Amino acid sequence: KELKEFGTKDFYFNFIHPLIIPYMETQNRGIHIDLSRREEAIQTLEQEIKKTREEINNLAGKELNPLSPKQLISYFYDELKYYKYVDRKTGKPTCNEDALNRLKRKYNNPIIDLIQSVRDKNKLRGTLATDLDCDNKIRTSYIIFGTETGRLASRTHAYGSGTNLQNIPKGIAKELFIPAPGNIFVGVDLSQAEARVVAALAGETHLLELFDSGKDIHKENASLIYGKPPEEITKEERQQAKTIVHASNYDVSYRTVALVLGIGEPKAHTLLETYHNHYPGIRRWHRDVQNELRRNR
Repeated sequence: KELKEFGTKDFYFNFIHPLIIPYMETQNRGIHIDLSRREEAIQTLEQEIKKTREEINNLAGKELNPLSPKQLISYFYDELKYYKYVDRKTGKPTCNEDALNRLKRKYNNPIIDLIQSVRDKNKLRGTLATDLDCDNKIRTSYIIFGTETGRLASRTHAYGSGTNLQNIPKGIAKELFIPAPGNIFVGVDLSQAEARVVAALAGETHLLELFDSGKDIHKENASLIYGKPPEEITKEERQQAKTIVHASNYDVSYRTVALVLGIGEPKAHTLLETYHNHYPGIRRWHRDVQNELRRNR
């Protein structure tokens, strides 16, 4: 009755409902784990965390716990007198990931990189150390309605073991998970799907031609952005160009690009503007969409 009332009956029965059985089968089947490799990875992470924490203490001149928000807030805002970033929801000072990125960009303090490294490794260590079931498999619970945008989500299995299995780093995943006998793992992804759609909607023929050329589009765009031949583009420059392409799809500001790439705002502004100068149709399309929204919402 409610599905009919909200006009979502067809969407539910054509898209959501058919996913229930296959996802239940997948989550209940589970995945075998290489136990020795898991233990080795956990020990390696613990050693790296210990070493990095020692580096933090040496640079800070005292013991500073990178996992303690209270200590970090006191250190950066009270002792170092850094600009105080506030959580928009709570209105209180914060040293969350976004605040640390902004502090790093503003003050270029090497301690911040080390703190983020410890946080990332500690999170990964917790993921690897999650409880397995008696058959030495790891399981997850898939949430088909997922996030606000409709993406699939996952979390601890319904019976308390396992974890979210969608954010395991690729290197670790390849070493840790074992396919069932007679099976292989396959990675499937669309090829620059969002950028292709944007190029088509924006009528950017040059960008569409680049997609159809079969070349490495991120290296080619890096060549345009940095003004040098594709063969001279570094791995870092290619990654930056890739970020700029994705960011420009959503009309992201140069300040956000600077934050994501960890570079200065003037450089981020130059890189983003250079890209848009080569593909002006993207911003024209953005303006058309914004004007349409203002006119009739």
